Amino acid sequence: MKKLIAAILAMMLLATPAWAAGMEDAIEIREAPPIEVQEELQPFYAGVTVSEYEQDLLERILWAEANDQSFNGQKAVIEVIFNRLRSPEWPNTIEGVLSQKGQFSTWRSRNKVRPTETQSDVISEVLSETEPVIPGDYVFFATRKHKWMHDCFRIEGHYFGR
Repeated sequence: MKKLIAAILAMMLLATPAWAAGMEDAIEIREAPPIEVQEELQPFYAGVTVSEYEQDLLERILWAEANDQSFNGQKAVIEVIFNRLRSPEWPNTIEGVLSQKGQFSTWRSRNKVRPTETQSDVISEVLSETEPVIPGDYVFFATRKHKWMHDCFRIEGHYFGR
């Protein structure tokens, strides 16, 4: 049996083409190209956290300020609030931003409104979006264009600006 195996191996070696002899030296080993890793985009407002109480405040103010606006129009209003929250020129709490004197005229009537699920959906969407509706430095919105608003543009019934 050992002789049979030896004979088969010898025939296999003889059957190997001449070009295959010494192939180990001819094989070029290349480094694999680097794998391009797609960086996962973080939400634009990743640093903003909203408590249950703040969520309720945001929903009420959003309903009072923009319930007649489209989903994107409402998102822009929430983005203004979050842009202010991130800016050193404004209060650093949601309640502080919303209750600041002369800013949200609906603050005093916030307990008289009944927001819908839409307002909750708008806030959730803004917190998870990677591309906001308005630029991150837009901190004003109003129903009419004011002289002090810079680079102003309109979304339905509101003007947004710096």
